[in-house]
Amino acid sequence: MSLSNTLSGVANTVLCGTSPVTSVFVKSVLLPNQNVKISGFWNDSGFPDNEINGLRRVGGSFEDVLKEPDCDFIFLCHSPQVQFKLIRSLYLHRNTANSNKISKPPVVVLIPPVSPCYDLDTLLDCGPPVRIAMPLRKLFPVSLLANHLKQSCVEKPLDSVRNASSLPPHWSLGVPRSFHARLSVTSSVKPGSYSWLCEPGVMGGGLINLYGAGLIDLAFILTGGLKLTSVNCVSRVFDWKLTGDQSCIRRTSAEDYVVITGELEPNECDAYFGAGASVAVFCLSSELPPLNSIDGSDPLEDFRLNIELVGSSGRFVISEQGNQISWTPIKPLYSRAGTTEMLNNATTVSENENLSLAVKNKSVNELQNGDSNSFAHQLPLANGSGNANQCDSDHDWPSTHSNPLVSITAVSHNTEVATLSTKTFNLDSESKTDSNPAHPHPLRLAWSHWLSHLASCVQPDRTKLNMDTLLATPEHWIYVQQVLTALEKSARLRSWVDVVTGERV
Repeated sequence: MSLSNTLSGVANTVLCGTSPVTSVFVKSVLLPNQNVKISGFWNDSGFPDNEINGLRRVGGSFEDVLKEPDCDFIFLCHSPQVQFKLIRSLYLHRNTANSNKISKPPVVVLIPPVSPCYDLDTLLDCGPPVRIAMPLRKLFPVSLLANHLKQSCVEKPLDSVRNASSLPPHWSLGVPRSFHARLSVTSSVKPGSYSWLCEPGVMGGGLINLYGAGLIDLAFILTGGLKLTSVNCVSRVFDWKLTGDQSCIRRTSAEDYVVITGELEPNECDAYFGAGASVAVFCLSSELPPLNSIDGSDPLEDFRLNIELVGSSGRFVISEQGNQISWTPIKPLYSRAGTTEMLNNATTVSENENLSLAVKNKSVNELQNGDSNSFAHQLPLANGSGNANQCDSDHDWPSTHSNPLVSITAVSHNTEVATLSTKTFNLDSESKTDSNPAHPHPLRLAWSHWLSHLASCVQPDRTKLNMDTLLATPEHWIYVQQVLTALEKSARLRSWVDVVTGERV
């Protein structure tokens, strides 16, 4: 990694390969970004790709790509079989006498989906660092909620001022009780040739392989690090021995679906009070895209993720529209006036003239009373904006994006809703690729958010931010891989499976 690139805040990257299931990332990384520079493109097949016309072609083998000058990151966008083949080649050549040691090798980033069949020894001991991207962490409502939950657990003086959350301070979760995620997508796999998605035990579009790792990771992040201990998976199952046709029913079948039920490890409060363990439920469904799409729409245009997180103090819901977070207390608040007064006090603190100059210059939360574009039956509480200077936060907003305005409104049954306004986002480049620029693709926004954070990791003034918030560490991927393996076995056995041992429960 060159010092000049680091000081300028630009991350030099090389794009390797393309595939239908990574098309959203490829389109996102090719958008103009002042912090990420694509210095070249390499493809193992050697065939040209229309999506990357204009990029410099990098020749030679994959080992030669690692020797690219001033390269910070290498994005592997190939299918999982090709990804494994390339990583395997690095593993086999790591100790050869003729291999040249690279003093500062770039970080090899595997773009999901990643096959759970990877040999962990290969990932951990192949020479250059290999990590796996986790883009669902950077979906805007997920990032906002994760930041809020983290800040509410920190017990440091003045943290409420220095790292204020964009959500109201009285929005609390308490002890996690249940996590429920429902994902509805349009399958990106076109009917035709055989694909790695067609694996024994999983039918249709392979939703577990496509989005399973990301959803398992979200459950871990939002519950404060609770892991799944046992799982039960119900999905379309196909017996590959019944036919040798590689374009059989699994390619032309109806909707794909997966229902996963899991038990989370008990936390300290559950163990102390003798309460039962928390649970997690995942519901995934997809529809096949039109066979003849004449409108040129994005095959992944439909991406609707709904998350419900219930704790001992409150219930959070992220709507499938991707722009709202609602909170309902377990016990009703004393009065709506008290809630409004609490938010007004937060406003007074953030704008108090007696605060030190250093704190005022940080523009802590910029909460201010004002009107809200809510319906007549809703009570506007406050408007807020995310803090762009949260250097100590793992899930802060990137400085390269305009911060989303967060308006808080009160609805019936003690429920309050935070609405994220995307009007402040810079969508000039997005509108060139999205079929509906008014509602940009949530995954593309998440990847843009993710790329901006990745670039900030190489800047000296952001050394406190490490890549563990963006990339799965080897230890974390071991856990995710164990869950994915248990899910595949549970789908075949139609029974509960222990995540650690892999045995039937």
